[in-house]
Amino acid sequence: MTGGRGRRASAGWPRSTATGIATLIVAIAAGALLAAGAVAVSPRVVAGWPRNVPAGTVHQGPGGGLVVISIGDVTLEQGAQTVSAFRRDGRRLWSARRAPGCGNCDDGPQPAVLQADGTYGPIGVEGDDFWAVDARGRIVTGCVGVVYADGACVVGGAREDSAFRTSPAIMGRPVGAPPWVVWDDRYGWRDEFDVPPMTVRDGAGVVYAAFVAPTERATGRRLLHSGLLMAVDPTTHAILWTRVGPTQVLTGLGSGVLVNEAGGISAIGADGGVRWSRGLSARQRVVPAQAVYDAARGRVYIGRISGADPPGVTALVASTGAQVWRTTPRDRASLLSVGRGGRVYLAIDSPGRRAARGVRLADGRTVWELRTNLPVLGARELVNGTVAVSAGTPYAPSRADRLTLLDPR
Repeated sequence: MTGGRGRRASAGWPRSTATGIATLIVAIAAGALLAAGAVAVSPRVVAGWPRNVPAGTVHQGPGGGLVVISIGDVTLEQGAQTVSAFRRDGRRLWSARRAPGCGNCDDGPQPAVLQADGTYGPIGVEGDDFWAVDARGRIVTGCVGVVYADGACVVGGAREDSAFRTSPAIMGRPVGAPPWVVWDDRYGWRDEFDVPPMTVRDGAGVVYAAFVAPTERATGRRLLHSGLLMAVDPTTHAILWTRVGPTQVLTGLGSGVLVNEAGGISAIGADGGVRWSRGLSARQRVVPAQAVYDAARGRVYIGRISGADPPGVTALVASTGAQVWRTTPRDRASLLSVGRGGRVYLAIDSPGRRAARGVRLADGRTVWELRTNLPVLGARELVNGTVAVSAGTPYAPSRADRLTLLDPR
């Protein structure tokens, strides 16, 4: 992998008196206890909460309320996904529910979010049957790529030519204008399950998608352990550049994109060059739902999941990849969201301790913690500073699921 690995600066011992050293030791010990949640404050639960709601991801809702999108088993009729909106006082605004219309359902990497046009999506099965829900709870057409404020959609996929060959492509679906498509015919590509790749845009508007294991048409060689990253200007409908290596796009940056590559993650600049890279354990990976770019504070947060190694969350400097802080292995933490004020929200799933935790942007120290009996699947800071937390069993909604509104201020 090219580029330098980010490093955390080490702090030296102060060359002072024994009193100064003792003070430093006490401060470090207190910080370690706080980070571990040993002295965490329990936040106040807002009146009217919690509510029994199918568990899932949590989002800002209409009118200052909240929306929860259940993580149902999309391969089963009884596991249809539910989207519900609530007022701050706990009263339900609306609920939308739909089962996917497919047999062997193939899901994709695009997480359901509050989109730029005010819809929630994509919901359903990205390779077969997906949709979105608008601010009034109506099921509408979805997009498995970049959504614009006017409802336009840009998505990566496969383009088929007259010779029945398929090439990696990025396609646009404007509002009130003909659709467009650009492709790189030097390569062949089709996902085995027809699942669109993760597609994002950066702060300058450039759109990116990565296509895993394409085939070089000139040689017939398939890049089995690699991918092809494509950058497109959605205004001129031009391919700006392509880069061999990245296998999946994670999130857009201020200028450029964060990607998965063999052995780790990399930040690729808007010119296609590598800004920095960081290695990952062979037993861990990062998925788009566990990657957040905080533009206001120049941070990137990644949740390391899967494999034999414990999961965890790392905070990085977006411009250099330098580590700011990381959670301890015993927390088995996953990333939920980042608040407007910089608070980072985590799910803790260590033996005997399941909780939602709010930590400090600067150093990852615990500010508050809500203990739960079930896994925490979502947490979101709302516009008035309250925080909504959803806990329950993934893919199996039950009466034990809880949606709670907290006031940690």
